[in-house]
Amino acid sequence: MPGKTLIELQAGDKVVVKRNLDHPAWMKQVPADPRSGSSLKWIRDNSVEEIITGAVVTERRENPARITVSTNSFWYLLADGMQMGSKSTLVQPR
Repeated sequence: MPGKTLIELQAGDKVVVKRNLDHPAWMKQVPADPRSGSSLKWIRDNSVEEIITGAVVTERRENPARITVSTNSFWYLLADGMQMGSKSTLVQPR
């Protein structure tokens, strides 16, 4: 039986919490080509592990603008799984 999609998640469902490796919180700065107009650029830090932990959805809310899931007090948009506000982490159904 295929797993659930983000939009199907309900309280009690298991998810995987991952780092958004394209977020500056998990990237590092390196010197940039001076012709780019900047002295530094952001690149992925290969030493950062993507998977943080497993979690269980504790609450689901629907309002006119979005559907969200709460895991360990963080809220995620079900449209893309990104953490609300920072977008530094994301969830995926397990």
